[in-house]
Amino acid sequence: MRVRYSFDIAGNVRIASAFPIGLGEFDFEFFLDGHNRLEKILVTLDVPDELDWPKAMQSVTPGAALTIQNTSPRLEEVKNLLRTAESMLSFFGLDSIDFATVQTEWLPANLDERQRLGVLSFRCQTKRVPIDKVPETPFDLVARSIMSANRLDDRAPALIFFRKGRLDIKEHRYIEACVDFLFMVETLFANGKIKSRDVIGSYKKSTELQTKIDTARRDSVFISNVQYARKTSSKIFLKLYMTASSEEITEHLVGLRGLLHHHSLKNKSAWHPEGHGDFTVDAFFLQNLCYSIGFDVFNSQMFAQDMEKEYLELLHANQNPVDT
Repeated sequence: MRVRYSFDIAGNVRIASAFPIGLGEFDFEFFLDGHNRLEKILVTLDVPDELDWPKAMQSVTPGAALTIQNTSPRLEEVKNLLRTAESMLSFFGLDSIDFATVQTEWLPANLDERQRLGVLSFRCQTKRVPIDKVPETPFDLVARSIMSANRLDDRAPALIFFRKGRLDIKEHRYIEACVDFLFMVETLFANGKIKSRDVIGSYKKSTELQTKIDTARRDSVFISNVQYARKTSSKIFLKLYMTASSEEITEHLVGLRGLLHHHSLKNKSAWHPEGHGDFTVDAFFLQNLCYSIGFDVFNSQMFAQDMEKEYLELLHANQNPVDT
């Protein structure tokens, strides 16, 4: 039995021709599109142990005939190799390798293996909510965002950090999300302090921040978002965010800030630039915290009394246009 993993490629790496490459127990193939642009990388390997094969079992779920128990033998090894190759190929025009939606194909060596196999191919991917299912945003929020923009010039960097962090979350870039959200908190609450102990002091003195930290960790949206986090992240969730005080979480966040601002080849346990799963819970917590912080930043301006008057006048004028 063999398994083949297929990885989609983004970027503009054009190759006149390509041939298979064997690297240890892995066989690499390269698929080019009609313009000789590298479109996919296929990696095939032997899977001799039947325990590593996918299985199809009778489902206990009403309406479902079968439950498929998927497996991905040695996929993490393959990903680690390709992540390094991805970085080197970025010098030649490659943007990224899609590690989130890997196609898995099972290649039986004979009819007997085929009959014992539960599934031949599968692919995991996320889909965006169809636009017609997205709740409509009241136009007054759009209008007020434009009308109050010039009142928030000094707070704009903090709000920009939130926007960038939110996009990082959508793309599962949890390390970058943590960095952006941590910058937002630092911008608004560190009071210009840089050293960790001074930043911790500033954060702990802020009643607003401590209250928001305590509220964010209890929020049902945060708890729901981390239900499917990796086991390592789940431990952080249970041991820290569910049991620690806001002051202890503050110290953790400042420590995280320091961790992500430094890296060394000498530190064998240093965080990996693609190890986003290790920071899932932190990213979702910070998103929740920064959403609350950011909303307060612009809420007082969007709904200020004079803004309310200005918006209502504009609304009335557009509901009753005057002919010219």
